[in-house]
Amino acid sequence: MLGRIVVYSITGCPHCLAAKALLKDNGLEYLDIGVDKFQPFVREWVQNETGKTSVPQIFFNSTYIGGNHELQEQWKDDSRKEELLKILESEPDQDKPLIPHPKDGIQIDDSELPEDEVLNFIAKAQQSQLFKPSKKGWFCTKPNGGEGVKGGDILSWMKDSQDDLEDDKARELLNKAVDRGFLITQDRSNLEEAIFVRYQPIGDAPGLNREYPVETTHQLSAPQIAQNIRKLILKLFSQHISADGKFVDYKGMASSQHWPHFLLMVAQLQQADLHALTREQRLAFFINMYNVLVIHGTVVNGVPGNHLTRYKFFSGVSYVIGGKSYSLNDIENGILRNNRKSMGTLYMKPFSNNDERLKLAIDPVDARIHFALNCGARSCPPIKTFSSEQVDSQLDLATKAFLENDEGVKLDEENSTIHLSQLFNWYEQDFGGSREAVLDWIAGYLDTGKLATMKSIRDQVDFKVKYLVYDWGNNEKKE
Repeated sequence: MLGRIVVYSITGCPHCLAAKALLKDNGLEYLDIGVDKFQPFVREWVQNETGKTSVPQIFFNSTYIGGNHELQEQWKDDSRKEELLKILESEPDQDKPLIPHPKDGIQIDDSELPEDEVLNFIAKAQQSQLFKPSKKGWFCTKPNGGEGVKGGDILSWMKDSQDDLEDDKARELLNKAVDRGFLITQDRSNLEEAIFVRYQPIGDAPGLNREYPVETTHQLSAPQIAQNIRKLILKLFSQHISADGKFVDYKGMASSQHWPHFLLMVAQLQQADLHALTREQRLAFFINMYNVLVIHGTVVNGVPGNHLTRYKFFSGVSYVIGGKSYSLNDIENGILRNNRKSMGTLYMKPFSNNDERLKLAIDPVDARIHFALNCGARSCPPIKTFSSEQVDSQLDLATKAFLENDEGVKLDEENSTIHLSQLFNWYEQDFGGSREAVLDWIAGYLDTGKLATMKSIRDQVDFKVKYLVYDWGNNEKKE
């Protein structure tokens, strides 16, 4: 192959993975350019050249092929497939497509998490079910009574589970686990005889992030906590998504060596102070926390399979943030939609007028959030992460990318019909409250070609608007 295939992509993009899997399965090498890893001019070049903000965008030499959908469709056509392969028999142009120089890359901190011996000790004990509730186990709700285990037995287990662990090091780890709140005891004067019990959350606020204690020695601001969580969840997601981008191994994610670190990070949300955040910081924070919580809830509870289990999932899966419990419905409809009703809230406002969480609601509502939130269904926008510094431009990109695809807006000029995602039906209020207002809102984010086609359809007296079937199928890896 003399020619060159260039794929412009972003990290963890399912559509990008699907396109690259097709090329790889057919023995075709490609140059993968992550637009999220280079200066903005690379994405701008791709957008100017293709008219698209979504990824992947694919070139065979200087010939623009399109995105994943276009590549898959063309590959099914034998004659078109031969034409594409014919292109690769020639050497590539030097000027097109753009191949950025490594010096134009963005410095990305992709370092491994620092080793944490105490957390590893606690995670290993937990994964081996040493903390499993039982009459003679390690689990106890009261430090001064009931069930517990002697420090001598803990030290013996630690040394048995790690052959080269010396006695002094085991004692040090046990003391540090108490200092950091993972284990509780009333007297450490004699470690062998002291009775230890595992941390139990204080209070009854529900939340998946109460499994580990808040570490008072590692206090961070809410944006810092969110930044750490964003980085790690992207790492976990990209490591456990299938090569073709279709499925996520949620069970594998839970058994990852990084999962205990993730649990520790989200535990810190319990103490996060959100009231000092700017509107942009709150917007990015809650979008990210929604997407993280969906993944966390899926790992713990599995994928909801029907309307009832979906309702229970979105109303019941929650985090404790700043001392208050926030379910997925609370975040989406209470915070991000400024306390608006939806099907998920049984058409009731999530927060009462005197609910303290209402002070954090985003006012006015930014309808672009619907293309940033990922609910785990196939018709949801792909998972992304957002920063408070760039949330406005990132929401613009997410919106334009979603509307470029037929899952967002599909135009049938022959039958004078505009097909829209169900998101515009369910949340019509957020997009203006009427059919015409929704179409006007959409028009502000369409590329030139699609905008012209929509205008042509809307000029017809009897044009119709229909809503696409929402695919609630999940992306969980099949056994």
